Amino acid sequence: MTRGDAFTRSATPTGSVLLAPTTTETPLPTRPAATWTPLPTLTPTALPGQPATVSTAVLDVWDDPAHEKHYWSRETQLIVGERVLVLAEQGDWDQIVAVEQPSSKDSRGYPGWVRASGLVPGWSQATQYAVVMVRRSLARSRPDGKASVVMGLSIDTHLALNKVDQGWAQVALPGGRLAWIAAADIRITGASQAPAALDGFFATAQSLIGIPYVWGGTADGALDCSGFIYRLYHAYGITLPRDANDQAMAGEDVSGQPLRRGDLIFTGHTPGGPAAHVVMVWGNGQVIDEDTPQGLTIRPLSAVLRTSILVAERRYLP
Repeated sequence: MTRGDAFTRSATPTGSVLLAPTTTETPLPTRPAATWTPLPTLTPTALPGQPATVSTAVLDVWDDPAHEKHYWSRETQLIVGERVLVLAEQGDWDQIVAVEQPSSKDSRGYPGWVRASGLVPGWSQATQYAVVMVRRSLARSRPDGKASVVMGLSIDTHLALNKVDQGWAQVALPGGRLAWIAAADIRITGASQAPAALDGFFATAQSLIGIPYVWGGTADGALDCSGFIYRLYHAYGITLPRDANDQAMAGEDVSGQPLRRGDLIFTGHTPGGPAAHVVMVWGNGQVIDEDTPQGLTIRPLSAVLRTSILVAERRYLP
């Protein structure tokens, strides 16, 4: 797809591209101004930064324990096997940085608060890892498709690999319990987490079609736009920043060049940014987009640009 496909451009004073709407569409979701009052009693006990690992299938990260369940307060999600540093404790809560999700908010990783019950101490020191490459896999108690399910696993789950035997991979769940995953659902990588071959990249992306939009989502049950991009690339060993505006300021700037499949297009609400939304070039004027009403879908780029301003175009794939 080239940059001129399926839409008409008009330059703004900042060099961004603004298209006047031709149809009425639901605007991109934006975080409203905060209306809560932080709890004055939140005085955590400082810790030096203790390594810990997510032990539950999905763990929500909140901006403040007082705001749990508030839709706009979910900062991101972690999945089983992700590593964090615990910075402080407050009752049932831990203040953490998620070291595998880069963020401009903290140089160590994505910051926030999680339920302490979703973490176990320490990081894995395995030499090989099983990476889930399908939308959802099942960890079972035995290498048998009829065995009891121990846990559902989202795409991009990384677990220490013990062995592969007759179509099954034995993995160690955080906390030490062993489980089995269908070998067809995973790729195997070393401790260095080197990038994988990209042969199945777009098929993997297409397999996620239909996952609903949820602010802060990064798991198989719910994604936001940058969460989809982060998980897809990370499953293939390419680490992007977690949030759209951070993603828009990294990678290779390909503004003004013919775009390739897999390039990222960032849009916002004001000329020059910040980026509030990201879509991935699919080809033939189409993009794959995690959108509020439809969930993850393939749709025309022109539909995205009717209600938003082009902010950046970036390339992360080799």
